[in-house]
Amino acid sequence: EILMSDIFTGEKSLSYNGFDIATIAKSSKSEPIEFSYAVIKKNGRVVAKFDSPHLHGGPGNAIDIGLFPLLGGKTKQLIISQTLPRAGRHWIVELTANPKVLFDSGDYEVGREEVWAVDLDGDGVYEIGLYVTTFYNEFAQLSVVATPLPKMIFSYVKRAGKYFPANHRYQDYLLEGI
Repeated sequence: EILMSDIFTGEKSLSYNGFDIATIAKSSKSEPIEFSYAVIKKNGRVVAKFDSPHLHGGPGNAIDIGLFPLLGGKTKQLIISQTLPRAGRHWIVELTANPKVLFDSGDYEVGREEVWAVDLDGDGVYEIGLYVTTFYNEFAQLSVVATPLPKMIFSYVKRAGKYFPANHRYQDYLLEGI
C-alpha cells in the first residue's frame, strides 16, 4: 500500500506535461476562515478547478497535490486531495490535451484524509482505496471515533477510462484480519 500522503509534494505548485498545477488559499466575506482549492493551468489559462465547497468549514481545509504513475508505465497522473478532519474529496486526473478526471471520490460516499494506492492484482495498475463515510451520525449511541469505516476499492477500467467500485473483485484483501 502506498499512502497518497507520501506522494504529495508539500509544495503549492508543480508543473508536468505542459500543465501548471497550483493550490490556492483564499478567504471570502461570507467565509472568514481561509480555504484552499487547486487549479490546472495551460499557457497561463485555468482549464480546470478542483474544489468541494462542503469542505470549506471548520478550522480551514487542506489541499495536497502530487504525481504518481497509477496506471503503470512512465506517465504520471495528478492526485489532488482536499480535506478537513474526518472528511475529504480526492481526484485523479490524466494530464493530456484536455485534462480528464479518472476518479472523483465525490461521486461516491467515500473519503476522509486517508487515501491509498495498491496493486492488488499485480497488473501494474494501482487500485485506489478509501473509507466509506456513509455511517457517520447514523448510530446515535456511537461517537464519530467508533463509527464503522469499511474500505472501498476502486479499480481502473481501461475501456471506460475511469475508476469504478471493485470490492467484489478484492474480497480477500477487504476481509483480511476479520
